[in-house]
Amino acid sequence: MTEVLRDTSTQAIVAAMEANFIEEMATFGRYFPGATLYEDQELLWFTTGLPHGMFNAVLHTHLTPEKVDAKIDEILSYFQAHHLPVSWIIRPSAQPANLGTYLEAHGFTHILDKSGMAADLWALNEDIPAPPDLRIEEIRNEEMLKQLLIIESQGFGSPEAVSKVYYDTYVNIGLSKDLPWQHYLGLLNDKPVAISSLLLHAGVAGIYGVATIPAARRQGIGAAMTLAPLREARRRGYRIGILSPSEIGRGVYERIGFWECYKQSIYEWEP
Repeated sequence: MTEVLRDTSTQAIVAAMEANFIEEMATFGRYFPGATLYEDQELLWFTTGLPHGMFNAVLHTHLTPEKVDAKIDEILSYFQAHHLPVSWIIRPSAQPANLGTYLEAHGFTHILDKSGMAADLWALNEDIPAPPDLRIEEIRNEEMLKQLLIIESQGFGSPEAVSKVYYDTYVNIGLSKDLPWQHYLGLLNDKPVAISSLLLHAGVAGIYGVATIPAARRQGIGAAMTLAPLREARRRGYRIGILSPSEIGRGVYERIGFWECYKQSIYEWEP
């Protein structure tokens, strides 16, 4: 884990957010069985070999205009040869600044923009009601982690094959308390109903994978599953929490105290 971010200027927070978001996806390249991560001063990208754009992606781009066309062709040639889709994520630091124009010229499609939000962990709104019978536990073994497969599939509507990518990756990372990744399980009346994950990286606390099964929604459980890892990060000395919300969850996060810092654009190419 890196040194905790002390500089709370917008510029410093945005830079740390980018690094945390990049690491969240680079984790697949580092730990998913058979995946490969490629990194140099110009590009950071990974491939899992799976036929899903979110699991083959370019995460960071720092290219001169003279090189950008050739590098896009190089990446495309790889995925064309392997008959795999690929996503290309444009963050505020991406170079060249008009990278999206180049991607579209090479056949990529702009599929969505996602917000990056931050919160001051010393100023959270923690007075959001949750069911009295909700219990949140740290996931410390593979049996508990298996609930992620079920809850993520139901909460996000994800195919089980997608949820298993997360499960296999997290198992390979490990589940001990001293690792950057921490995972949480919410139990309502002793029944598993919600999950969330925490990534301590680049000096900030990243919240990922907050999901509640449909039958347990609209009770404040999502907020509770967000606040639990944020409190743990604060206990460890962290000052800034970050996340990238779905539109459904955005209102909840704003109530907790998150504000939007930037947007990132996602482009995708499919064979």
